[in-house]
Amino acid sequence: MATPPVNGDLSELIVYPQDFLFPIPDNMSYEIATLNEPFSVSIHTAQLLEIKPGSSVFISGGGPVGLLAILAARTFGAKQIIVSDTQALRLSTAKKMGADRVINALEEDPRDVIPTLTNGEGVDFVIEASGNPKAERTALRTLKRGGKLGADHRCRSAGYSVYDGPRDASLRCIPLCQYVCAGLGDLGKEYGVSRKSADGFLSVK
Repeated sequence: MATPPVNGDLSELIVYPQDFLFPIPDNMSYEIATLNEPFSVSIHTAQLLEIKPGSSVFISGGGPVGLLAILAARTFGAKQIIVSDTQALRLSTAKKMGADRVINALEEDPRDVIPTLTNGEGVDFVIEASGNPKAERTALRTLKRGGKLGADHRCRSAGYSVYDGPRDASLRCIPLCQYVCAGLGDLGKEYGVSRKSADGFLSVK
């Protein structure tokens, strides 16, 4: 119902916007239903990035949102999906979920690996799902010219950026790529549409 620093709703009754409420079918478990939220974030990011069939995607961060971003990217037609993380379990899960290549960031640098997988050009799209400033800076440098980076987390304040300066100023210094933010605080009513899309993709066990 909320993300830090906003408190949740540990109450018996609450008033909540109707656009953000979705009934759970009787034959769907709560475990599957909870996937709707992180999956909808990934779908929204794919929509904003306009991922196209045959494209290459680098997903930085293999947590719940990053792993579900594999499914979203593949659904939008991505041909090559690369995932990085520092935890072996997340990386093995990423392979099971369809990642073509995984990178353990403790052992390999994505900036060195990705050019070898993309003929030296870099990827078409980056989905930054780690929320780590250093990882975001690294991910940005894996993009090809004209590529797009989407952040799957709440946008930070202007005091942080991929180049350690004010975000808006630093991004003006890198005109050859585009940056979009799909953080929870920035979705507005579009997020409800993505939620419905996610609900359509989720299968019931």
